[in-house]
Amino acid sequence: MELQETYRVTGPQLEVLGRAEDALPAPARKRPVAAGVLAVVALGATLLLGGLKLKSQYNTVAQLYHSENDGYSISYLVDQSQNYAANMIRVASEVLEAEDSALTGAQEALDALEQAQTPREEYQAESQLVSRIKELYEVAAPLLEGSRYDSFRGQYQEALSAWEQTGHMTYNDQAAAYNEMAAAFPANLIGGLWGVQEVELYR
Repeated sequence: MELQETYRVTGPQLEVLGRAEDALPAPARKRPVAAGVLAVVALGATLLLGGLKLKSQYNTVAQLYHSENDGYSISYLVDQSQNYAANMIRVASEVLEAEDSALTGAQEALDALEQAQTPREEYQAESQLVSRIKELYEVAAPLLEGSRYDSFRGQYQEALSAWEQTGHMTYNDQAAAYNEMAAAFPANLIGGLWGVQEVELYR
């Protein structure tokens, strides 16, 4: 026969439980009923505190998308690439016909990026924009001279650099680590009760 070890609650914990039991209605002070009520209260407190902690962690990771390092983040880099692409389109429009497919394609991709709202949407739109401005550069660069060419080439290089730098941000790694933690028990149960979802990756 296995020996069962008896655990005793003493000190402050006993005092807290005692006060909680005293606060129960008289019929609920019977030991089995009181123990059940206190167990429900403890479970509720665990879910409450666990939910608050999980929600806080979610917000902390999600915020990295907009401010990973003193404002320098994927969101910032996306905004920068938008500006560079807009400048390229403006310069290219001086030497290309308005109906040129390279010009209209770049503008459509830029419009799509401006309308994107989530990290995944922005990644997809940004990928398309990079492809389109590469095409625009190949078509328009040979038609530009002097300072206009230098400016166009500089904007192009800055846009590609901003796109490359997004891959060096820690947001995706931290978001993936959070999602793995939140998918494990009991965090997945608590997250479901609180409506806390996964952090969307930039990919």
